[in-house]
Amino acid sequence: MKTAQDVKKIEDIIKKIQRNIRVGSYPKLPPDESKLIRQHFTDCIPLPINGATTKISNAAGTVIGNGFTRIVIGDYGAYLEFDEDQIKLTNIVQRWAGKPTRDVKYIWMQTSDGEETKVYWQRDTVDYADYKAGMYYM
Repeated sequence: MKTAQDVKKIEDIIKKIQRNIRVGSYPKLPPDESKLIRQHFTDCIPLPINGATTKISNAAGTVIGNGFTRIVIGDYGAYLEFDEDQIKLTNIVQRWAGKPTRDVKYIWMQTSDGEETKVYWQRDTVDYADYKAGMYYM
């Protein structure tokens, strides 16, 4: 059971995360904040952490993946991880055409159904989560 103090800390960390996201900055959180927020994300997940064969669709019903490998819980949230055999690439398009103009850790993609559900293809590792290069995340 979370104490009122824990709830307040979690709310403060979430505000900090939202500020970082707004400015496009994703620094690793201090260890105590990282531990608390990751546990919070874990407690809120209704799916198995170690993957499943569950079909994953967005609000419009578009299939994004046929199963997922695992749920990655990092400082900035919980993300479903898909390998190339699970992701439904026929329903996903790259957000911006062409190659990135700067060094990026991932390629932003989205569903092609107008819902624009964000999916990304990880190009490199990061400090704030255990993302794997070559995998897809949502």
